[in-house]
Amino acid sequence: MAPDGLCYPLEADHVLEYTDVRSIGYKKREITVAILMKPREMPHWVSDPRIFEALLDGPVLPEDVHVWTFQDAGDGWRLTGITDMREMAGKGHYVGD
Repeated sequence: MAPDGLCYPLEADHVLEYTDVRSIGYKKREITVAILMKPREMPHWVSDPRIFEALLDGPVLPEDVHVWTFQDAGDGWRLTGITDMREMAGKGHYVGD
């Protein structure tokens, strides 16, 4: 449960890691990507010194990483409902900043 005021909309910032495009059937390809998500606008609580005093181990960063799998059957890349991270864990490519 998050305290009130700690919710904020995120948007894709950049790709952190991705797998090779792999064939999963006749004319069907798949890729898995890890995308760093950041807020469209920084929440007001980020600059509140009370937040940093309460968390002496380090600051709270308003960001998240989403891992998604996309498939292409010849009609463009589409997000799938299931993400299998085994391929990324074994053969991912670090993209960096």
